[in-house]
Amino acid sequence: MTIVVLLAALLQTTPVVPAELLTRVEAIRQAGGRVGGQLWPGWSPTATPFAVYQRGQYIAVVGREKMAVPFVAYPAAISEQVFIAPTLAFPGLQLANTTAELGGVQVSLVSAEDLMSRGNIEEATALGIHEMFHAYQRKIAPNKQGNILMMLWGEYPEFSARNRVLLQMEAEALRDAISAADPAQQLRLTAEFLGTRAERRKDLSPELTRYESGEESSEGLASYIEYKLIEMAFPGHNDLLAKRLEPLSHVYNLPSDRDRFYVLGMAEAILLDKVRPGWKREYEASPLMLDGLLGKVAAPTLPTRPWGALLGDQQREMAKREAAGTERIGLMLSRGRKVVIEVAKAKNKIKLRGINPNMVVQLTPNHTAFTFLQLDLDDMKLDFQGVPIIYEKLQDAFWCMLPEDLVDKALKDMGDKLKIEGRGFKLEFQDVEVSQRGKELRIHPAVAYEKKAPYKPEFVKPIKPNLLQ
Repeated sequence: MTIVVLLAALLQTTPVVPAELLTRVEAIRQAGGRVGGQLWPGWSPTATPFAVYQRGQYIAVVGREKMAVPFVAYPAAISEQVFIAPTLAFPGLQLANTTAELGGVQVSLVSAEDLMSRGNIEEATALGIHEMFHAYQRKIAPNKQGNILMMLWGEYPEFSARNRVLLQMEAEALRDAISAADPAQQLRLTAEFLGTRAERRKDLSPELTRYESGEESSEGLASYIEYKLIEMAFPGHNDLLAKRLEPLSHVYNLPSDRDRFYVLGMAEAILLDKVRPGWKREYEASPLMLDGLLGKVAAPTLPTRPWGALLGDQQREMAKREAAGTERIGLMLSRGRKVVIEVAKAKNKIKLRGINPNMVVQLTPNHTAFTFLQLDLDDMKLDFQGVPIIYEKLQDAFWCMLPEDLVDKALKDMGDKLKIEGRGFKLEFQDVEVSQRGKELRIHPAVAYEKKAPYKPEFVKPIKPNLLQ
């Protein structure tokens, strides 16, 4: 069967792309065409093709006159030609709201489910513009994003009550500065924001402060573009604008610290519109992040807002959260066989192929859980899509709980390679040492970097009871 015939057969089983979904795609493109240059100087959103996907079914692309196989023209009642291909034609593609390459073409890729879940056309358009701007960010500020490895290794102090409280004070200073009508008051509150941030960051490493500012300048700036789009393309929707500013009053209630950077970065950009006109060109031309540009207009002042009561509240909240995370870990450990993958001696060699930041949960200060993670370490490949894998900081190792029968079968079949695979997970190893202690299977890929010659894996059984400890 030829490729074309095979693809035609696949497309015959692909559901029809909903007309309402394509209507929302067209609204995104049209709104971007109307106000793109006002959102950011020199930006033409329609210059980047836009794609929506339904997992396990199709990817639909607009904004191109033609697309190569596996795409075929799809009849649709919108102003632009639609091309469609089955998701099966892109087995290595990470399906997420992101910028991706499809058939040699860079597109802004968005989940159909996410677009349709937005309550109205304005919210759906804002989401689409957010992702389209990410494609443009790669051109104007390719190095202004957070280092995602901070999440991989659980480096960010999510359980620090002090950090959370001072982040809240930063958010309140930004909120008040945005709403202030007096320019002098705007500058005073900008200085308060900067001073609070300086005080909070005394406890953070340069790598973590760079991570924060990078996330604000990436996701926060794209959230600002959402805000401005609603303001310019859909005037009169003050309720939607207020909805985006409302989390500044309680950022400590947001699910993760990364979510806070969306809101803080958005607010910093809105404030820059007020206190430093022309900042967007400066942002493109300099290494400064959003908070760095605010530092050009005011000198930091010491925070004066009371925060003792909130600190106590957050300490109690973090204790509850850690207890809940510990309980969850205990439930996980009661099911299946524990497989531990050591990485300590080779962390700098790890290649991250895929991670969904929205599917990362820090359970305790020592445990970070991932339900979508793909990474390589030379002859080690891990692929988790649904089954959780934990990074445990004190062990400096990943571990997961897998069905005992699949682990036993993999050990029985092991030669030069070890492969454990099931629904939602796939682990492949070559040139590693494997040891089993009780019900724990431990894999040592880092040993490969301590030996000069190739060697075969060895399976080590416990000899004495104390080896189980």
